[in-house]
Amino acid sequence: METKIFRLNKKAHYPDVLLNQMKEIDWKAGPHLVKRLEDGDLDSRDEIIVITNQQLTLIGFGALLERDILDKEIYPFSPFLSTIYVDPSHRGQGYSTKIVKALEEIAKEKKNSIIYVVTEHIGLYEKSGYQYQNQVRDQFGRDMRLLKKSLAS
Repeated sequence: METKIFRLNKKAHYPDVLLNQMKEIDWKAGPHLVKRLEDGDLDSRDEIIVITNQQLTLIGFGALLERDILDKEIYPFSPFLSTIYVDPSHRGQGYSTKIVKALEEIAKEKKNSIIYVVTEHIGLYEKSGYQYQNQVRDQFGRDMRLLKKSLAS
């Protein structure tokens, strides 16, 4: 299937249909990310990748964020790979890995040598070379796993 990839940020112009579909997913993180974008609450270095088919139907998305769901005072590092989502009808086809790799390339473009992930999931990120660091508590009081990857070539 041919796909389109969009890079969204504070300055980018993009089809409204992308954000509307992201708002409709059955996971609170998607609408929360859209709200941050619409409210101008993203950092100037933040980027969102959206993958669609040729008809602009959402396949998946993910974000590279300077500030994620950890308290910046306690965890003063960045950037974070965040909010990786693939529509259920497209899961198991490698799209999450494609999104992760695209976000890693953006992190490299921005001269980052390390990237972090805060997640409950086990497996996806480890397959992409992320290493477990320790347990952390997010801003919602949930116990999460902190992972890290060196982007040095």
